[in-house]
Amino acid sequence: MLELLDLRERGGRLEPSRLEIDPPVTETVRSILQRVFVEGDEVLVELARRFDGADLSGGITVTDEEIERAEAQVSADLRGALAELCERIADLAARQLPRTWWDEREGVRFGEVVRPLGAVGCYVPGGRAVYPSSVCMTVVPARVAGGR
Repeated sequence: MLELLDLRERGGRLEPSRLEIDPPVTETVRSILQRVFVEGDEVLVELARRFDGADLSGGITVTDEEIERAEAQVSADLRGALAELCERIADLAARQLPRTWWDEREGVRFGEVVRPLGAVGCYVPGGRAVYPSSVCMTVVPARVAGGR
């Protein structure tokens, strides 16, 4: 059941709430990021095994052959629906791309240069359920932005 919130009692304003971040969680994340920075992808393989029970010892990059095998297991209807979803997401992502721009005032030239990252990693939650939409919503914008 939705509750009606009458802002008139607050003078028409909502007070901002503060985001409370659990310090131990922050430290855990900071530690993981530091390990990945120093030790590289091996840490990701170790953490996937520890937290998800996934064996990524063969590598974290999906090969063309793995993609082809997986694609063959998906029905044509679902492939079509996912292709349409990816097309729509790509259109939206293209509209959101920041653009390089320049201006000049009083002899001073200023602007912004936008360059894509060379490579990106996208996390897709898994486990008991499969979420192909999460793949689309993370990978497609990264590709549109120029990531590999």
